[in-house]
Amino acid sequence: MRYCTAQNERQTFPPNAAPTLSDSLTQNTKQFQWEESDDGEGICGFRDKHYSIKQNMRGDLTTCTAQGINLTNFALQVEVAQIQGQSAGLLFYIQDTFSAFYAFQIDKGGSYQLTVYTDNTRSGARIILRNTSSAIKTAPEDNNVLGLRAHNGRFDLYINGFYIQSATDNTYTKGYLGLFVDAQYDASTEAVFKNLKIWVE
Repeated sequence: MRYCTAQNERQTFPPNAAPTLSDSLTQNTKQFQWEESDDGEGICGFRDKHYSIKQNMRGDLTTCTAQGINLTNFALQVEVAQIQGQSAGLLFYIQDTFSAFYAFQIDKGGSYQLTVYTDNTRSGARIILRNTSSAIKTAPEDNNVLGLRAHNGRFDLYINGFYIQSATDNTYTKGYLGLFVDAQYDASTEAVFKNLKIWVE
């Protein structure tokens, strides 16, 4: 695994082209096939014209997959608003087991993290990057836009249009997309997502 910071990097995001795919996340579609589920602890579903994800158990994640979208090299961005709790983000290269994936998340403390999971548990996770960024909006009413470019094992991270950091890892090279919330330190965590855009490379 290697990583680099924004120094001497010149990145353009989002790409100067129309998105290949887009989803307002106001309702489910046959193209994206977003997960809609409720197991009493974690909830994935559409509410008030947003895609809403909730976790009611401290220490757990709720991961929600778009089972209609499977990608290799791509860029994407999505808008997230934290309703309760601290941390939410996006998933990519989700494997067919739906328990192995990469996760890019931010929290209301101004931190971001890129993690690779092998079995949907923290014990089976490896943190690739973790740092703080002034690009993250931390006020309760603020929305944040997460951006990612994944290309041949290199991952470029963006927050609110600003390039943040890059890393390389080849644990997974293709898979489904998803969104999630992380209740590691909160009794209840909820976030809503909208305006997903994808550029296939």
